Amino acid sequence: MTQSKNNTITIDLSDYTMNSSVITSSSNLDSITTSTVNISDVISLDDQITFDYDNIKIVPTLWTETLPDVDTVNAMCAEYPGLAKAYENFQTVYKLVEQDYKGKEEDNT
Repeated sequence: MTQSKNNTITIDLSDYTMNSSVITSSSNLDSITTSTVNISDVISLDDQITFDYDNIKIVPTLWTETLPDVDTVNAMCAEYPGLAKAYENFQTVYKLVEQDYKGKEEDNT
């Protein structure tokens, strides 16, 4: 896969296998359903698919892939004193663990 400077991603199909049971279109068709779509019946493996990714949004999963926004947490802490205390404790424990963690990393190098 390559990315050009004009905000497009090009996928070399020789590196991918594509199968789908539902194809959704933003045109007048709501969806097309089929048992199997064999991409090699549509285009050759030498062809490339290029699409504009400016409108693609990837939203990470909270607590799995990302942590809450600090500004949001601080605003919530102002309203919920229990959360404020828990957040303060978390920050203290984090700083202690961070020191130990960094020390272990330095010992391993």
